[in-house]
Amino acid sequence: MRVGGVKLERGKIVNLILDSVPSAPAFDANDAGELTFSLADKLLRFNDGEKLIALNTTISENPNLKTSLGANWLNSDLSFNPVPFNALPGISGLAGTDSLFDVIDQITTLIQNVATVHLSDIVAPVAPEMSVVAYLSGDLLLVDMETALEGSTISLGFDNLKGFDINDTTEGNMVVFNADADLVSKKANFTYENFVLATDHQILHGLGVQHCVVYCINPQTNVSITPNSVTFIDTTKLIVHFDTAVPLKAFVINLEPVV
Repeated sequence: MRVGGVKLERGKIVNLILDSVPSAPAFDANDAGELTFSLADKLLRFNDGEKLIALNTTISENPNLKTSLGANWLNSDLSFNPVPFNALPGISGLAGTDSLFDVIDQITTLIQNVATVHLSDIVAPVAPEMSVVAYLSGDLLLVDMETALEGSTISLGFDNLKGFDINDTTEGNMVVFNADADLVSKKANFTYENFVLATDHQILHGLGVQHCVVYCINPQTNVSITPNSVTFIDTTKLIVHFDTAVPLKAFVINLEPVV
């Protein structure tokens, strides 16, 4: 038969010393075989030469379970006490039949829920004293909310518009939305100038559209002239025809902004 881990052979206890002490004794290997009753915690302990054994439990007190894991979650009979855990924020519903694993499981779930941020949980009230961070031309700027909403002092250039397809130069270009709703740079006009007299002037405008507006001026007289006809060859080239040979300064304008 075993009592608290102590084996009793044929109902006899041999070389046993019973000692009543006011407080729990410290382990001493020289006291092997001693049976001690502590008046402080009402526990009967047996010294087996290696450790102290409480005879009303099979749990060794060296190392002491309460000291190792904390006394507040154990009752006097070493059963689980859920009260201090249920008092923690976000922890509830633990009973005396639960284990420390159940506590850890609830804490783990709580940590995961706190660490996960959902867009629906974010509340951003608009107030004049609030500021936003703007990234302009490589610099981070703090802009107050009213200014950001009104856009009164924010200057946007082609080099800081996200998704902007910019060429080597933007001079003479216009900004339009393409089929993917992205801002792109599109050539808007082209100037042709030739002081050599000719009846036909071929203009390589490169505007990307076949039909353009052509306005003609005689650069020698600074007077507008009307061509006999204009032949639109393709999206990059056209020919201006005159009845007599003239010099020409022509402005070719693209009126098709949609890419």
